[in-house]
Amino acid sequence: MAATPKKPIKLRAFRVVLQDANEYSSNLLSALSTVLANSVVDSRRMVLNEQDNDEDILSNFELVNEYFFGTMIRIIPSEKGGYITPELFRHEKMSLSDLDNQNKQGHQYKDHYYFALNDRFLVTNLSGSYTIERLQTYLNWLLQSVRGEKLYSFATLINQPNDLTLADIRSIEFGGGTIQPPADVEEKNESITHKVVAVAKDLLEPIFKIKDNSYNEVDYTQIISAKLLLTIAKKPKEMSQEVYQRIMSSFITPITNDNALKIHTKKSGTLSGSSLKVVNSVNIELTDSGRIIEEQLKQKMEAFLHEIKLKFNDISGA
Repeated sequence: MAATPKKPIKLRAFRVVLQDANEYSSNLLSALSTVLANSVVDSRRMVLNEQDNDEDILSNFELVNEYFFGTMIRIIPSEKGGYITPELFRHEKMSLSDLDNQNKQGHQYKDHYYFALNDRFLVTNLSGSYTIERLQTYLNWLLQSVRGEKLYSFATLINQPNDLTLADIRSIEFGGGTIQPPADVEEKNESITHKVVAVAKDLLEPIFKIKDNSYNEVDYTQIISAKLLLTIAKKPKEMSQEVYQRIMSSFITPITNDNALKIHTKKSGTLSGSSLKVVNSVNIELTDSGRIIEEQLKQKMEAFLHEIKLKFNDISGA
């Protein structure tokens, strides 16, 4: 008898960042329960841009055993395949199987991912090529009627190598990947990379006596690789797990390429971003049609949440 086919899935872990240091719980589950009570799919459609028709939707969800399991899909206007009819938006929930064999009026399924969370932690199979801001933005939009001035945020959960302290870190190097710029930089239509490259351009042109106007059209971002090296000046001998989480997750969370971050230590050599992130690789059985068994993934995510809750129970979300 042939073995049941399985699909390898990588789960990434994040912690819920608390705004108040005295706060123990984010009340995220309660907020989701309130908003989703008696809601329909249509009320959960977030348009990405008014000039675009792409949308993110919490299409399916389940709240059980003190954790929340959800399916996020991205849809675009349809011309072919994966159709979503207006009727489906009036339902409370929408499964991926509902997207097949529909007529050609409505929207088209583009991609999807899953996530599970409790009040302190979140796990997801969202591709590592995207930052957690994709889900973070959606949840804050969905909960805007109940969250008041609070903005929920998530930070990458970090493994602390044995006996590593801040004093052991020689330097932290960025380079070779994409680092999302802060919001104020994005509003100015600039990126950190472009600012660094602009400085390099000003230095290179006089050195190589570049005066020809044709060089003004050169895209320096294609020929210059920028690296940032941070050295640790203050080196306390001891560092709590909570402080370590805050420092390292602030570096790693915005980075989409694990190889873009390298931490040079005195004892352990060089650590990459991928070696610090808390991840779990699981194998999920497939149905005859090639889809994953969602209940199996849900239980794997629940187990992962329980595991990290026990391991990181002593850190706050701040």
